[in-house]
Amino acid sequence: MSNLFSAKTGRQEDTSYTGKVLSAVRTVLNDVKSTTSLVEVSRNLGLESMNDGMIGQLNTALQTMEQRTATMVAGLGIEGISTQQQSSMVAAAIASADLRTFAGRGLSMESIEGAKGVVGSAVMSDAFANRLPAMEAYDESNNRDSVVYTVAYNFLAAKQNDFGEAFYPTHVVSNDNVGVTVSLRLIQVYDDIKRNVNGALARFNRKNIVKALIDSTILKNEMTRVVPVVRPASLANFVDPALVPAAAVVLEGESINTAPLKVGVEMDIIGLSQTDTLLAAGIMDRTDGLDRSINLQNVYIQVGADVLSYNVSNLATSNFLAQPQENYKRHALNFNSHSLVVNKSKKRADNTNLVELADVVTEDLILQLKINMTGTVNIEEGGLVVYGNSVKIEKAFDANGVELALTHAKVAPLVTKFDTAVIFGYTLKAYRNNLNKRQRGQLLDTTYQNQTWTLPLRSPVSVIRPPNADSQTDSGDLASLVAATFVRTSNEAVTTLLETAALLKEFVDSRVPTSLAPDLFGVARELVEPTYIGETLDVNAVINSVSSHEKAADIQAVLAQKIRDIGSRLYRDSGFQAVVETKVAGIDGEPTIIVGTDPMTARYLMVDGDTRLTGPTFNYKVVTTSDERMQGKLVIALGYPDQTEGTLNPIHFGYMLWSPEATIVIPQARGDQISKELTVMPRFRHITNVPVMGMVEVKNIPDVVSKKISIDFHNVP
Repeated sequence: MSNLFSAKTGRQEDTSYTGKVLSAVRTVLNDVKSTTSLVEVSRNLGLESMNDGMIGQLNTALQTMEQRTATMVAGLGIEGISTQQQSSMVAAAIASADLRTFAGRGLSMESIEGAKGVVGSAVMSDAFANRLPAMEAYDESNNRDSVVYTVAYNFLAAKQNDFGEAFYPTHVVSNDNVGVTVSLRLIQVYDDIKRNVNGALARFNRKNIVKALIDSTILKNEMTRVVPVVRPASLANFVDPALVPAAAVVLEGESINTAPLKVGVEMDIIGLSQTDTLLAAGIMDRTDGLDRSINLQNVYIQVGADVLSYNVSNLATSNFLAQPQENYKRHALNFNSHSLVVNKSKKRADNTNLVELADVVTEDLILQLKINMTGTVNIEEGGLVVYGNSVKIEKAFDANGVELALTHAKVAPLVTKFDTAVIFGYTLKAYRNNLNKRQRGQLLDTTYQNQTWTLPLRSPVSVIRPPNADSQTDSGDLASLVAATFVRTSNEAVTTLLETAALLKEFVDSRVPTSLAPDLFGVARELVEPTYIGETLDVNAVINSVSSHEKAADIQAVLAQKIRDIGSRLYRDSGFQAVVETKVAGIDGEPTIIVGTDPMTARYLMVDGDTRLTGPTFNYKVVTTSDERMQGKLVIALGYPDQTEGTLNPIHFGYMLWSPEATIVIPQARGDQISKELTVMPRFRHITNVPVMGMVEVKNIPDVVSKKISIDFHNVP
């Protein structure tokens, strides 16, 4: 009797997947309505004048819906339901409770006008600012279950295939927002500047501190370095320019004309090292002093026509030390060394061949020198003097390392030449103590880079019903909408991925080193260098397997090696490693190498006996799609697929932004036909955060598998 009754009423139980979801959604909505006025909350949603009472109602509705939704999912026992799908259901339930208001609400881009980095809908051909159905055709009787459809649709449709979710995981945006803003904290370093009195713009030249791990010149470590400046008034302190001419050196961006100091000359090394930049800040005074770490750096020796230069900064006793007697600020040098040699590879200071000591080269001799230098420096007053006491040949060796007597025929003439050798110049490695804070050094600035992505309505998807259709087709119609949306979002992921590759390829080929990635990419472009690696891999050209059972393993090895290579290069060349190490994006741990391809190619991406496709350094994730545009392609990107739930991770490769939308039944007259159309205008958008990816065109795998390699056999007599 019960079966007969249900048949007459037309309310047979729908046991399909979608039918179960519809039934569960009805139960949840009825349950929530008994405790919360969803209609009132929906009408208030998005109002700029929301008061504390309205906000309290909204929070109560959110908590109640979240609890009921979690219970519903657990009760259905459905696997693979993401937190984003649940969030989409909650948002849809609240926004669509007053369906007429919800469906009639347009998307005004004016609400974010003036925001930096706004990316509108101009690049999306199927984008709309308003919902397509005209509200004058809205009929409450036709839409009695539209709230249920809307909630169930947004619960089921807020996802893509595994391929799309790996590269562009779904992130739900509430319907009252026209988009989403991603914010990234940037730590920038720049030099102290002085503004121009003529009104010319001051150049701050800010650079991201993350880049300093790659480019060591960004962070300046030598700003207090003591560099003597050659000026007409100070020439007496420097060596004869005929022996070593003055030359310009660049120190932390400033060009300084300098030369070796002359031995035996007393000088004020602090006053002598006042560069133009330092003078612009005021002449140094008694508050300026030297740091205690002072070393000889280079010594210059003249042997007849040969001028030799040696770097002695790391040799023992080449440093100035405080003395146990006299003034503690007076440091002394007592440099004694047996480490300097003259051999066949030694050049003159100007990098020309030896002349006076040419016999060392022709005879392939090794001369071990003994050198002694003394001096003093006052770290407070800057008084400096260094003496070149002596330099001579202590030992000599032949080409085989056998020691020769100094009276040996090959050595004696050289010993005689060294009798007149002199130490005539030196350079120092010294720094100012900067206790008076004359130099502030480089400055750090923390700023925030914001990027706003608008989320327009996309072209509609509709299911046509007869005018007299009842609810028997509810689940089937809804399943059709969900399937169509699923296909669209999944295909859009591939489209965005390929468009990103094309844009990156063009940009990387034409960029200059100081450029930034286009604004069509996310805020991560401020942290990494846009990087694209595109290659073609002809498997048939690199594999030469004779045995059939080895072919699959060889293909696996070739593909795995290519992925490892490109993944590691992307990680290095883009500066992604520096982003990870500095933790500026709030992410800890190595990224995952995401590999996207077609199913046939994917079967060769597992190396036998080794689940670490990309080696021990990186995790990896292989995803496939049946989209024909991905056949024979390997797309390689960096991201954190395990750290994308509930938040926008700025250094994951990308995201699909999804906003719940209403499913509405609209009567439509087309020609002589009148029908009802169950319509939805999905609202989603794929964005690429990190402009770093690789693309490999894989060719001729079938040829390797199917063709036999000919072997040249011939008889050997």
